[in-house]
Amino acid sequence: MPRPSDNHLVVENPNESLTGGDDPRSFVDEDLTGRVLLDGGTFERCRFRDAALIYIGGAPPALVNCSFHGVSFEFSGAAGRTVGFLQGMARPASGLSSVFKATFPRLFGH
Repeated sequence: MPRPSDNHLVVENPNESLTGGDDPRSFVDEDLTGRVLLDGGTFERCRFRDAALIYIGGAPPALVNCSFHGVSFEFSGAAGRTVGFLQGMARPASGLSSVFKATFPRLFGH
């Protein structure tokens, strides 16, 4: 059953409560568009269309049998800082690129 579109939008202040009602972070058989906050969410058989998937470094989401069309990722907060750190380590000029690749073998097909 579809819900109003603002139930899955990113909150402007990541420190705001994301709870209330009957587990508002659980989505089943829904079409989700726009800015979708992934942190702590459960998404089952959802269809993400033309969506920016936002992760701010909280609890990992559970994604089960979902489809993705025209999506992108955005990392902010702690997640954004972690991605920036990893990007810096992966640069050849850092001297750590081989260590980085060895640390994350599944990302590089090893």
